[in-house]
Amino acid sequence: MTQQNILAAAKQGNPQAIAALMNRSLAAKGLTVKTQMTEDCLHIMLQAEVVPNQPVIVAYVTKGIKGLEVTGVKSLVIYGRQQGADFPDWTERVELEQAPAESSQTVATAEQSIDTPSETLGSTASPHAKGAAPPVTSATSSLKHQKPKLKWYETADSSLIIALLILFFPLGLWSMWKHGQWSFKTKGMVTGAIVILFLASGRSEHVPSAASSSTPAVAASAPAAPQPKTVEIREMVDTPVGPLPVVKYEGERCLYANATNAQTAYYGMTELKNQLKARYHVTCVLWD
Repeated sequence: MTQQNILAAAKQGNPQAIAALMNRSLAAKGLTVKTQMTEDCLHIMLQAEVVPNQPVIVAYVTKGIKGLEVTGVKSLVIYGRQQGADFPDWTERVELEQAPAESSQTVATAEQSIDTPSETLGSTASPHAKGAAPPVTSATSSLKHQKPKLKWYETADSSLIIALLILFFPLGLWSMWKHGQWSFKTKGMVTGAIVILFLASGRSEHVPSAASSSTPAVAASAPAAPQPKTVEIREMVDTPVGPLPVVKYEGERCLYANATNAQTAYYGMTELKNQLKARYHVTCVLWD
């Protein structure tokens, strides 16, 4: 996909295209970006080896999304976490339609911080010089009179709860039941669907594959190894021309005789067989 196509898709609200543009811009700073769209809210996860600087990242991302003029995005939820961590270290929601215009001093500070080495982006320290007071805007001064914020996952916002269910499943389920404004029936249906998915995935792991299930059939179709015969009679019959060894196996109606040429010549082959049949009560005599 060309740069123009990616830009056009990003303007249309495609989260993958937005992530591609942000990754190209922030890859040199050691930051990677993942995005997820729920209704009209765009969720943006930024991670680096060191926890990204919240005020710098929030200002930079907000300015970039506003500059793109993304269709259908009314609010942002921005997360920052250390690479390899399971949960974000901070989160901040930005209402694009209701957010006041940023002052030139705040935008300049964000742009200057983004252009500095990656250590500045990854630092959790304030982007202002040590000992210097941060600029006070109407937005920051009003925060002094607000009540303490809840933890990042304690929210009643439906779109944020959906994102938590997808990205951070256990916390999303807890937040839905604790703070969600959905009806009890809706919460129960969501929980039931999740339980069914877990049971289905666990069952699929224990279902034997087609190859393994066919193995017993192949083994069953293979010829069985011959069982050793049980000897019922093993004798030496005295004849005028020497002893005649005979053997009969259990369950068979034939007698095996090892007659010599002298014995068959003396009795005659037919007569010798008839005598052995009558003596041992068999139906046939075979020569070994």
